[in-house]
Formats: sequence, C-alpha cells, structure tokens
Amino acid sequence: ELGRLHDEEKEAKHLLSFLEEYNDETDDPKYYK
Repeated sequence: ELGRLHDEEKEAKHLLSFLEEYNDETDDPKYYK
C-alpha cells in the first residue's frame, strides 16, 4: 500500500514537471515562429 502511494507521488511529480516544461515551451517566442 505504501509503495503504491509512493509510485503515485512520483507519477504526480513527473506530470508536474512535464506541465512546467510545456508551459516554458509555449512561453518561448520561438514557439510562435
């Protein structure tokens, strides 16, 4: 049970970092060219 919770926490952090990277890319002026 504890291991599954830890996996979900890791997955959430991975998803969060992915979203942050995506936001950085869309904020980049090169994205619009």
